[in-house]
Amino acid sequence: MSGHSRRAFLQLGAASLMGVSLRAALTGLPASFLLHGRALASTGQPRIAILGSSSEGEPINVCGPGTYDAGNSAYFSHPRPEDVLVGDVKSRTVNTMFLGVESLSESAEVLLGAEQVRMARCFAALKPEMLEHMVWFNYRTGANIHPQFHDVLTGFGEVRGRDGRGTEQIPAVLAQELAGLLGTTTSEPLVLGEGSFVSNGASLANYSPTKLKMLAGSVGRAMGGLDNFAVMYDSFIDEAYREVRTSGTAQQLRFFDQHASSRREAAEFGSALGDLLDGIQDDTVKNQMKCAAILAKLKLAPVIVTDMTFGGDNHQDSGLLEETNQTIEMIEALHEYWMAVEGMGIADEVFFANIDVFGRDPRSDWNGRSHYGDFVSGMMVGTHLRGGVVGGWEMDGNAKATGINAATGSVVDADIDANETLPAYYRTLMEAAGVPAERQDLRLPTGKTVAIRKT
Repeated sequence: MSGHSRRAFLQLGAASLMGVSLRAALTGLPASFLLHGRALASTGQPRIAILGSSSEGEPINVCGPGTYDAGNSAYFSHPRPEDVLVGDVKSRTVNTMFLGVESLSESAEVLLGAEQVRMARCFAALKPEMLEHMVWFNYRTGANIHPQFHDVLTGFGEVRGRDGRGTEQIPAVLAQELAGLLGTTTSEPLVLGEGSFVSNGASLANYSPTKLKMLAGSVGRAMGGLDNFAVMYDSFIDEAYREVRTSGTAQQLRFFDQHASSRREAAEFGSALGDLLDGIQDDTVKNQMKCAAILAKLKLAPVIVTDMTFGGDNHQDSGLLEETNQTIEMIEALHEYWMAVEGMGIADEVFFANIDVFGRDPRSDWNGRSHYGDFVSGMMVGTHLRGGVVGGWEMDGNAKATGINAATGSVVDADIDANETLPAYYRTLMEAAGVPAERQDLRLPTGKTVAIRKT
């Protein structure tokens, strides 16, 4: 497209990233094609990464597979009904299942892929289709204080910059590698939560679901009204087609024919977007996850970072009440996320994973838990992943993550040392996102990828 027509395109509706993203979502054509005429070649389906992050250190490691198994009660403490007042528990119903303190004090058998495991009963509230593609990854960060989160994000200096030199944070690496492959409107991570992140040496801005809802609404109205997406589609698709027919190449025309969505798809998208936006009333983690699904549908950013809440900095958490309430809240958020990506038809275009500074002491004195970097749990969910458990722990005075067999994910015949499981987790994140192998080698040369993709 010519420079003049690109300027005209931006002047139509709203000269904003959100406006470009809405047009791209309606027409089915990537923002890079609408703005620059770039017809992207297929690269094996990279995926937008939605990362739940915490610098607090979450006790997710204490409610995962195996932590409720017989014989492990001496090593793992879980919330108990007798230690809290029922009125203080923020119970809720998720996917028809009532979740209270018993959903953490008790366990349930669930299927992660083809692997049957015992974990906190609250996870049974997640849809079987989600659990089928959930990978539970046990590893070590070795961190012990909150400020080390920035060190953890760079793999303690092992995660490299674009040219293989210097250091970079893992969310920025994923964004830098994915943006060109995905054709997203922006090339930096978009932070919906409270975390502090850096990309290319600059601090990233923090947004919120309510602010983005207001922005989407104002841009939508400027573009013709969020309640009339089918009519908006007619205008945008006609304009884009005229431009390609007039001054485009044969390759651009083929790309247009292959990727342009239909008027019906545009109307369905508008309805789904409207429903999701209406449901966002605050900036809780549940609404962050729903907003992340919207932004993924819009292909606004290659990486979207939300908060993650499984108990947080719970040194003084009497009776593990906050651990109980926040874990229940996070289970609801994960369920809402899955329903949103399924409802918007993008479950195959995204994946979720969490990143954390450290885990929490598996044993509690009922007044809370201490920092614990020797046993951390990562959770990945994507339709292209083979669900199951990666790694495990050994009892050495307390539970400590073991080494991992890269080919099987098992602790048997481990070829990844326990102290190298953090870079292994990051390499596996890059693999799950669809970062090409040669770029993985450049960005994290010391890490080993664990095989979790479906064959």
